[in-house]
Amino acid sequence: MDSARTTRPREQGIEGTLLQVASAYYVLARAIEQEEIATENLGVSIKRYEREQLSNELGTALKTELLAARVALTTDSSALLNAQLQRKTSLRLLSRLIANVLPEETTCSDATPELQTWSIDELVETSRANNSSIKNAMMQQDLAQKDYQLAWSSVMPSLTVNGGYNYNSQQSEAGIVLSNTSAGWSGSVGLNYPLFNGFRNKTARQNQKVNLEIRTLELENQGLQIESDIRDAHDTYVQSYRVAQFEEHNLEASELNLRRSEELYNSGQISSTQFREAQLGLTSAKIRKSNALISLRLYELEILRLTGQILSTE
Repeated sequence: MDSARTTRPREQGIEGTLLQVASAYYVLARAIEQEEIATENLGVSIKRYEREQLSNELGTALKTELLAARVALTTDSSALLNAQLQRKTSLRLLSRLIANVLPEETTCSDATPELQTWSIDELVETSRANNSSIKNAMMQQDLAQKDYQLAWSSVMPSLTVNGGYNYNSQQSEAGIVLSNTSAGWSGSVGLNYPLFNGFRNKTARQNQKVNLEIRTLELENQGLQIESDIRDAHDTYVQSYRVAQFEEHNLEASELNLRRSEELYNSGQISSTQFREAQLGLTSAKIRKSNALISLRLYELEILRLTGQILSTE
């Protein structure tokens, strides 16, 4: 029983640690990707600034266009510095959680997750068998049941039986008995029946019965709560996948829009402000897609935690 008492909290502790590490990993993955986005964005701004600088020297561009390009370049340079700082901070956090110093060039897998076709009923059934919180509530109910049964033992008579074998040998001198030996079995039987002890036994039984009812209600409530959490997490997971798909299509459109805007900008058909809007639109689309994929992964982990499968997932 002592082993069962410690196993459940240990499972919950391991699950919590795994979730912390997984969250830190995905935070690092997002930071690395956003650093790459900031680097690409800065490259576009550098090309724009160099073009405006050359045009200004040739007298074919307004000074305001050069200043606007310079502002964009400064803004994107600052964004890259912040992204680099975020990546370093995220890398240190993950290193601390896994107790291992990761190199600066650490990268993360960027594989796009596939939609898991889970059944709500199957997830709920799996959680009842594997969820650590439900297991802990079941253990508490089982302990309360045993305590209640022990409380009833106070009304039952108790029988005690004692037995033994005695051996004694004595010798003496000076005309007195020189030897005296005795041996034999001895035993006793006792019957005890409690009659009255100030209602203490009855009170103890009532308390244990109340405790058992409380533990039973807690188990039922825990099961209902986990089922509700699973349904919420599953709905959010499916919705996040749809959002990720939408952001993927939006990213493709934003990339096409930037390429077209760059052509028009180079031919002088649109202003630098319009080109900047297309550039920022692509940056925003990349960031939203990255955030959507990270959220999808985290919701997937939450479902695995609720169903008690996170420890068995490779």
